[in-house]
Amino acid sequence: MNSRKITLARILAPMTMIAPLAAGQRGVKPLVATSHGMPEMQKEQLPDGVYPEPLVRPDQRPVDSEAQAPASLTATGPVIDFEQIYFDRPGDGNLWVRGATYKARFGADAVEFVPFLGAQAPRNFPVRFTLESISVGETQLELARDVEPLHDGGALSSGGDVIYYDRGSVVEHYVIETDSIEQRFRFDRPLDVGGDLLIRVAVSSDLDCAGEDADGFCFSNELGGVRYGRAVVIDDTGWASTSPTRLVDGTLELEVPADFLARAQYPLTVDPLVSAFTADNSSQSTANPDVAFDETNQAYAVVWEHYFSQNDNDIWVQTHSTTGSVFAGSGFWIDSTSDNWLRPKIANNNRHDQFMVVAIEGGYSGQISGRTRDAGSINMGLQIRVDGQEIGLKSSPDIAGDPDLAPPTYYGIVWQNNWEEDDIDIHARVFRTDSVPHGPTFAIDGSTNHDYRPTISNSCGSYPWGSQRWTVVWTRQGADANTYGCQMNWNGIITEPSFPITTAAGSDLYPTVSTILDGGVGDSGSGPRPYLVAWVKGGDIWGRVMQASTPLTPETNLTALEGGSNQSNSQLTPAVESDGSTFVLAYAEARPGTSWDIFVAEYDYAGGQLYCTDPNRLAAGSTPMEINPMLASRHAAGGYWGSFMAVWHQINGVNMADAEGAILYSQSFGHTYCTSNSNTSGNVGHVRMEGSRSVANQTMTLTAEDCPALKPGLFFLGNGQVNAPFGEGRRCVGGAVKRFQVIVTDSAGIAYQPINFNANYAAGIAAGGPGVNYQFWFRDPAGGPAGFNVTDGLHVEHTP
Repeated sequence: MNSRKITLARILAPMTMIAPLAAGQRGVKPLVATSHGMPEMQKEQLPDGVYPEPLVRPDQRPVDSEAQAPASLTATGPVIDFEQIYFDRPGDGNLWVRGATYKARFGADAVEFVPFLGAQAPRNFPVRFTLESISVGETQLELARDVEPLHDGGALSSGGDVIYYDRGSVVEHYVIETDSIEQRFRFDRPLDVGGDLLIRVAVSSDLDCAGEDADGFCFSNELGGVRYGRAVVIDDTGWASTSPTRLVDGTLELEVPADFLARAQYPLTVDPLVSAFTADNSSQSTANPDVAFDETNQAYAVVWEHYFSQNDNDIWVQTHSTTGSVFAGSGFWIDSTSDNWLRPKIANNNRHDQFMVVAIEGGYSGQISGRTRDAGSINMGLQIRVDGQEIGLKSSPDIAGDPDLAPPTYYGIVWQNNWEEDDIDIHARVFRTDSVPHGPTFAIDGSTNHDYRPTISNSCGSYPWGSQRWTVVWTRQGADANTYGCQMNWNGIITEPSFPITTAAGSDLYPTVSTILDGGVGDSGSGPRPYLVAWVKGGDIWGRVMQASTPLTPETNLTALEGGSNQSNSQLTPAVESDGSTFVLAYAEARPGTSWDIFVAEYDYAGGQLYCTDPNRLAAGSTPMEINPMLASRHAAGGYWGSFMAVWHQINGVNMADAEGAILYSQSFGHTYCTSNSNTSGNVGHVRMEGSRSVANQTMTLTAEDCPALKPGLFFLGNGQVNAPFGEGRRCVGGAVKRFQVIVTDSAGIAYQPINFNANYAAGIAAGGPGVNYQFWFRDPAGGPAGFNVTDGLHVEHTP
């Protein structure tokens, strides 16, 4: 709870609530409401006239965007450190372990060892071990059943992590290594010697028992299997002997002779080894990545599937810096159980510095599940069920976050529900950051139409609160496939019920939607904000700028708008996002004689028109097929303008894929074209622009950084470029020069200047070529005899 005084209610645009379906309508469909009907919530407000400071730090500026190619980022299988052992309690009552060559479930009922037999394995082949009985001669030892497994990081063993069951008369240990599990039965108190000690462990598996050899027993098929080694018995002095080990009618029998028991010093340990072997475990495969950003930790989180077998995909997540490098130790499994998790999506909650992942659990006819993960650590919540267990087959989940720092904030989750063969609906639910639902499931569209493949915007957009909206788009199948949409506010109240986005002839497929643009002042904002919807039609990418349910542009062929030779190529799988001022589009394109590659383009919306400002920029062009890009904007998560991360997957053959990505810098805010000299801050001053470069939108802000603190200065602009000595620096701006008013840098040496289009200098800001050049002049008395210096120069081509 922040300390800002609550002075205003969070003001909302008019809301439309959809009435429940009448009794008997469409049969006995169990989900009957299109809004969960939660009471309107209030957010903490700022005092009148006070607005959030820009979430920008001096060390966050991007590299010169004109010279900066997309930063390479490889997020392939080898990024998962298989030399590390991962322990997890996901909430199913079991303790799970993931090693290099196996996963294992430790439950109160049994221990299951699941060997990794390659991504091409048709399914998992677990081997199940259950302690059946322990006897000494004719005496049966009492064993505690239904014991919870406990994890100890090495304290119970001379090395390695240990999972153990305290069964009273014996402690059942499992020493965990990356490629094996060492099973140990430890007896702490002397046993009454009335005969041989016999430990009986029931074993079951769909793997064939290949018989017995000198090393033990093998359970296998043509892909590999599990080896259970012969046991060794060791007493406290280190005296050891081979323990006779037999497999009798599906039960392993481990025997310790009575004469060994009589002479042993306790504790006494019986110690077999369980390990996996694979005919070919080289087929590590990852696919279907998604990405989100956390502002506080300056971290992108990338999530993707890892194929353990053909019916068991696990979900991995790791974090990357703003330049793409992996944060060491940040990787962990969202799911490493034997359940099949598919198509993960991820979003960020800025206030709580948290990510949440949703996915299909149980294959394509399964449920929608999710899990939270701290942005600054590997701490996670429990796995939860997201859908409300309504009748129908669930698929195509997606999730949106919230960049706001004022509470309450939520996640918005959508998915497809196949209610009947000819009736597919779009469902949604809102969740809190503690994994508790904020109300029941509700229908985004509960009509009798065939609505499928929903996508929700990455976030509800930046301040002001009153106009923040999540946008959902999907495909409606009719005579043609058309794109439909819906908007709801930050807590799931529907503000714009289902509306058509496309109506023209032809099939519109794979719709995607951006976060809304910045705009408006005051808590209520200035009404609905624009956003971009993109889709595939006839092998091209099409798009339309919308505002609430109102089209602002026609259905536009974005591929044609880009121009160039790519108009004759085929495009697929678009993803679109905004940084509050500009739109970035990523897509897969097939060029003649090459495979599918990933390209990006930028668009500005200004003056009622959509402009392509940076067409067909190659992000990935390797030989294998690259498809399905996803985008995250730092600004949509509460951070910096102009910086994005794209991820996609690369197909390398049957059952082989890699998750990959790149850091992208927007071209929208111009580029540096000449460099000045350093000043007494120790750096060369730098100038950049934020907001929209549209003259009509009038939301531009100039920022000067790396200047001396608390010194007067002023911005100036001109239509010409020079590079000449000027004070202690270099003047970059020439032509018809116009000056801004004098301002003072802050304690960090930063100066902010919102552009006032009613000021005299605004006459020098025009759209189109040759562009406008900006620079900042500042006093620097200790910097040299001239007593002043300047930043570098910034060239911007404004849109109308």
